[in-house]
Amino acid sequence: MSDMNKKLDEILRHLVEFKASTNNRFDQMEASTNQRFEQVDKRFDQVDKRLDRIDTTLGRIEKDQAEDVIALLKQMNHKMDVRDSEIQALNKRVFKVESEIERLSHQ
Repeated sequence: MSDMNKKLDEILRHLVEFKASTNNRFDQMEASTNQRFEQVDKRFDQVDKRLDRIDTTLGRIEKDQAEDVIALLKQMNHKMDVRDSEIQALNKRVFKVESEIERLSHQ
């Protein structure tokens, strides 16, 4: 039996070593996987920050663009008002000249 006990002890020792080795490999794999997940999380955080900056910039551009359009429309409106005044002045002058021509032609 002593021989049998020695063999069983040896088998048990191998099993314990195998278990320890397997546990060690699993721990290494888990550490490696966790490290990769941390790297992926960091990259996603960077992408989120970039998207936030893009959203902020896009919002600012959209706001500025609307303000620019409003400013251009106001400027155009002012120029049209000036032209309307000039056209009215020219119309009055043409009316006076036509009236004078009509008066002279009837004399």
